[in-house]
Amino acid sequence: MVLVLTRESAWATNWLVNGAGTWEFISYGIVPGIFTLILLMKGEKIRWPVVPYLNEYLEIGLMVLWIYLGLWELVACFQPGNPWPLSYLPILNPLDIAQIFVIMVMIRWVWQIRKSRFFAYILVFTTFIWLTAVLGRAVHFWGDVSYTTHALFDSTLFQASVSILWTLIAFGAMVWATRKDRREVWVVGAWILGIVVVKLFFKDLAGTGTVARIVSFLAVGILMLVIGYISPVPPKK
Repeated sequence: MVLVLTRESAWATNWLVNGAGTWEFISYGIVPGIFTLILLMKGEKIRWPVVPYLNEYLEIGLMVLWIYLGLWELVACFQPGNPWPLSYLPILNPLDIAQIFVIMVMIRWVWQIRKSRFFAYILVFTTFIWLTAVLGRAVHFWGDVSYTTHALFDSTLFQASVSILWTLIAFGAMVWATRKDRREVWVVGAWILGIVVVKLFFKDLAGTGTVARIVSFLAVGILMLVIGYISPVPPKK
């Protein structure tokens, strides 16, 4: 039933916006996400056919949808997200809003049904990829860079921006880990920071100097100094 509703919604959306592919693609995430959210919030009140098999619906059935939503989320990160006929704004555009909704639904399932670190780590990774995609789309629309892996990899603006973004993510993770005494989270942040440092020397600074490269190098350096000062590694338990 979910597949049928999703396909019909995608077809109707595609017809309404006259073939704009982004809107059709969004339907493939929004409809299963809404169905998942309804079951999580109101499943115990749906007498038939949910209540007699409530655990099966919430655990097994929604796990299948959770995996589907996770795959949709990752595929969405490779979509340019043209919001036609609307104007593009980072995060405040149809595709990013849909991705935020799907991530929140996935978080709700993990928090309510399957309290597992494994699924939580998948969510963290997915969110990390999405944030990078948000930056890539901003560079695509505002920096006139094609939204392809090759074009973004060769873009000085994107490479400089992503270095700062990843450092900010590492900064947030490490500060939170220090406050909450979560050594494993701090280590993840340190790994991200290490990747940024390697990227700076082997990619960002490999070519001729530009303002973007200089700004990213200085910003990352300052953030690393701040991290070292306010976010020491939590002790082993």
